Amino acid sequence: MSINPTFSSETITPSIAEQYLSKNTRNRNKKPQAIQRYARDMAAGRWQMTGEAIKFDTNGDLCDGQNRLYAVVESGATVQMAVIRELAPESMSVMDIVVPRSGADSLKLAGYTNATSLQAAINAHSAYHGGRFKHCMTAPDSSERLTNAEIVSYIEQHPHLVDLTTVCNTIRKRLPLPIGSLVTAYDTFLRIDVNATDDFFTRIQDMVSSGKGDPIGTLIQKGMMERGGRTRTEVSTGLYYLFRAWNAYRDNTQLTAFRLGSRGGWFPIPEPH
Repeated sequence: MSINPTFSSETITPSIAEQYLSKNTRNRNKKPQAIQRYARDMAAGRWQMTGEAIKFDTNGDLCDGQNRLYAVVESGATVQMAVIRELAPESMSVMDIVVPRSGADSLKLAGYTNATSLQAAINAHSAYHGGRFKHCMTAPDSSERLTNAEIVSYIEQHPHLVDLTTVCNTIRKRLPLPIGSLVTAYDTFLRIDVNATDDFFTRIQDMVSSGKGDPIGTLIQKGMMERGGRTRTEVSTGLYYLFRAWNAYRDNTQLTAFRLGSRGGWFPIPEPH
């Protein structure tokens, strides 16, 4: 049988999206986290038309694009999308096998270097200031992860994070905590006391400790232990270590160990002062 797909650009309203979704007869389960992220971009006007199309087969069934269509409905926005019709039904088995573009890829395309570290710093900084770290062991929620468009927009609004990421990548050689934790902490401490921040991180880089109970020495030791651990240190945990050490350093009190929680649950990340 001859297959002649047709290509078009269409204005997709919520009602049209619902109509197209009625043809969603044999697709995979929808992805709520992806839908939420797409919907945020659509509602904020950041959604852009690309070559990635909504696809229908020769039977009129939806082959690809259900999550984007659900996002149109959820956001209430009207967007432009490419639409392909008259695809062979069996083509569905080979769709979505390409590697998706990451936030770091988008940063590189926007002209930023050190993009992988910068993406991690942006995600951590946004999560902390957005109140998404509920305690010291908070794991990231994929539905709250920034979209690629949000990542580029965020760094445009916080350009100082570019230089801070470079500085913290150097610090990380001495204190191997997540780069997002280091950048967020450094930025937070600068807003409290610039001179104290410089002294705090200079002592870390120079490995200067006054002995047992010194908050900076305890922090460095903990960082080394985390690097040798079998599990990845969460950004929220790294922030907990840094903020606890900073507060003890500022108060000139001893800190000999870090406790992450008790029977009552995980400890909250302290407010730095």
